[in-house]
Amino acid sequence: MKNKYSIILIVIIAMSTFSLCLIVTHELNHKKDEPVLIIKDQDSQISFLEKEFGDEYEIIMAAAARNACDGDDLFILFAIRKAENGPAGNEFGIMVQIGTGLDTQAGWAAATIVKNRERWTEAQDKLFGYKGFIVFLGNRYCPPEVDRTGNINWIRNVTYWYERFKG
Repeated sequence: MKNKYSIILIVIIAMSTFSLCLIVTHELNHKKDEPVLIIKDQDSQISFLEKEFGDEYEIIMAAAARNACDGDDLFILFAIRKAENGPAGNEFGIMVQIGTGLDTQAGWAAATIVKNRERWTEAQDKLFGYKGFIVFLGNRYCPPEVDRTGNINWIRNVTYWYERFKG
C-alpha cells in the first residue's frame, strides 16, 4: 500500500514538473517571437536594422510605412533587401522597376509583401507559420517556373535573413 502511494506521488510530481516545463517553454517561445530591434551599443542604444542598413534604413522604413508593411512583414522586407543585395536601381530585385531609386524599389517590395500577406491569409495557408508565408511569397516574388534554383535560393536566403533580423 505504501508503494502505491509513493508511485502516485511520483506521478503527480512528474506531471507537475512536465506542466511547468510546458508553461516555461511557451513563455520563452512567446518572448522569442516578439520583435527585438534595440541592442546595446557602446555609445548608445541603436537599432540593429539601422546599424545594418545605414543610410538605406530611413528610406526603407518610409517605404514600409507608406505601404503599411510592419511587424513580421517589416523584417521580411529587410530580409529581401539583404537577400537580393541588388545594385543601385535594382536593390530589391524588382524587375518591373529596374533603374528606379531605392525608395521605389522598397515601396514595390513592401506592397508586394502586404498584398501577398492578404492573399496568404485568405488562402488559410498558415500551417507552417512565417516559413509558410515566405515560401508563398517566394513563389510569387521569384517564381519556380521562371527560375527553379533561384526560387529555392530566394526562399532559403530570405528565411535566413528574416530569422537573423527577428532575433
